[in-house]
Amino acid sequence: MKTILFMTSMLLLVVTSFAQEITEAQVPASVVAAFKKDFPQATETKWEKKDNTHTVKFKVGGVDHKGWLDNNGKLVKHKIDIKESELPAAVAATLKKEYSNFKVSGVYKMQEGNATTYEMDLKNDQEKWEAVFGEDGKIIKKDKKEKKDKPGKDKPAKEKKNS
Repeated sequence: MKTILFMTSMLLLVVTSFAQEITEAQVPASVVAAFKKDFPQATETKWEKKDNTHTVKFKVGGVDHKGWLDNNGKLVKHKIDIKESELPAAVAATLKKEYSNFKVSGVYKMQEGNATTYEMDLKNDQEKWEAVFGEDGKIIKKDKKEKKDKPGKDKPAKEKKNS
């Protein structure tokens, strides 16, 4: 278990080291202008540069957004935090029918090209999943996440060995 945690930590360190936080002044003017045209009400902007993509985290009306723009300022991907109640009827129906015993959290609307998907975490006492749904309510992707046991819940805490 420690090896898995160590490897995961190292992978995250490597992945995040390639993304570089930058100031708006370091972003090409054409990218900033295109972003401001698309999102004139954006506040709390934070920029990153990775390869040929500029990533911007921002808020619109208190709602968290994340956008990926190419070097020409074209928005190639857009992530919006949404509430479960904002899901399309087809997605909500699938959740009610097939995942009624799961708690839904971390709900996002993802727009990439002409495709819109909905990503979320689904969990219950036994399992936890990251799921991606299409607008039609069909599951596009579902990855099982490791469920962490909490002491005092179902399993007792491990006892310390006295040496």
